[in-house]
Amino acid sequence: RHMSRLQHDSKRKCVPLKPPIPSKFQGDIEKVKTAQIPEFTSLVNFPSHMSQKQAHSIPDGMRLCVMCGHSCPCSISNKSRKKNNTGNNNNIGGGVGNNDKSSENHHPHHPHPHAHHHPHHHSGNGGGILSLRNSSSSSQTSSATSVLANNANHASNINIPIIPTQNKGLCTNCDVNVWVVLSNNLEIKWCKGCKNFRPWAAFGDKGLATKCVRCRDRQREKYAAQKEEKEKSKIKDNSNSDSKNKKSSTKSTNIDDTIIKKQPLSSSSVTA
Repeated sequence: RHMSRLQHDSKRKCVPLKPPIPSKFQGDIEKVKTAQIPEFTSLVNFPSHMSQKQAHSIPDGMRLCVMCGHSCPCSISNKSRKKNNTGNNNNIGGGVGNNDKSSENHHPHHPHPHAHHHPHHHSGNGGGILSLRNSSSSSQTSSATSVLANNANHASNINIPIIPTQNKGLCTNCDVNVWVVLSNNLEIKWCKGCKNFRPWAAFGDKGLATKCVRCRDRQREKYAAQKEEKEKSKIKDNSNSDSKNKKSSTKSTNIDDTIIKKQPLSSSSVTA
């Protein structure tokens, strides 16, 4: 029933390349690598899954893949994780502070003699209760975030497909597949550098790589520039160190010469 529903919902824009999958594009690479491909939204089989607001039947921390339609755990970026943890700590601190303050204003051992005649006078505990509720809500959010992160990490460790944050809704099974666009039979593949589909021919001789030739060249140039910068910095540091040692040695020699000049002449030198 699930598979039939997926087939019904799918726009069937692309299909996986039938196995066996060769190691690279088998056509004219130079001709096809610059081929124009439709926009991402026109390529995905489940465009409705691109929205973060998906079906309520999907468990928290799960998302439907835009290509295969299956539900997969979502990964959470470190930035979002830190933001949630920081917000949780701040809210917990606020809750404790307000609760303490309300406790000071409320004296359980010395109740007001007419307190039972005024059931609406509970302002002393209002702030504490609200803060505790906010604290509890934040704690639940933080716990859900931690569970979500653990589920995604666990899934990646046992090779269950997940949907990374920057994958535009593609699961880790679909982002390594070679797809065939049914409208023109163009073979495409997801590039993790471009964060978009590229013609499979654009991956060159390394057709099963995760990045196209353009991104691999750019990455290689970046690493080479970083390495050159490190070497220049190392040479500069060594030069500065040698210069400091030379100055220190010269200063020490000058001090020794000054001490020798200031020493008095011996008696034998005076007699001669």
